[in-house]
Amino acid sequence: MLPSKEGFKEIDLGIPTYGADVTIDKEVYERLRGDGEILEKLSALSLKEKYLKDRDYVKTKNILESFYKTSGEVRVIRDEVLKDSIKEGVRQGLFGVGGIENGKPVCDHFKEEFSPEIVEEEIIIRAELCLPKPIEGISDEMFQSYITKIKECDRTLDITKIEEEIAQYDLSSEQRKKLEKEARRRKDELQDIVKPKEKYHNINLKLNVPSGKLSDIVKMVNYIK
Repeated sequence: MLPSKEGFKEIDLGIPTYGADVTIDKEVYERLRGDGEILEKLSALSLKEKYLKDRDYVKTKNILESFYKTSGEVRVIRDEVLKDSIKEGVRQGLFGVGGIENGKPVCDHFKEEFSPEIVEEEIIIRAELCLPKPIEGISDEMFQSYITKIKECDRTLDITKIEEEIAQYDLSSEQRKKLEKEARRRKDELQDIVKPKEKYHNINLKLNVPSGKLSDIVKMVNYIK
């Protein structure tokens, strides 16, 4: 009788072969192994699909205990079967291994050689949670180069092109504010430069000319033509 999810399952070993030098333990083991009831090897992909399909993480110790204590669950011949499966999964990037910090899973090992310990605080984690997060901001050198480019722009169109180029980066809030401020300042400067200055085309003068000073007025008019 073998424990299963529905209760117990009966396995018929058949009639023993007369004279065969095989113990009952060996015969039972070979039958269970042949029927897939006990595993000598567990693929990392199977582990991922079974335990991380609907969960972000699960404790490695809980997985191991389920092998030995849960009726109908897959059975492994030894602890190393699970350890090898986890090791393979981490190396292939199918999932990661880490722990819980402040109630959240933190990945410590992903796409690298790693040997699990199967302890209380150890968990396997969905691969998506192990991918590196984009770093906010760009280097100071790169940031300053954009500031310089904006300052050297001679047209507002050039500034707009630089702003479009900058948009592809994940800038920090401080960097974005500084760049926007510099772009706005330079645009204002360029608008003042190209703004036409007011010119006077006609001047109407009404003068009271003292007697004998008309020649002086004529000279002055020549200067303002």
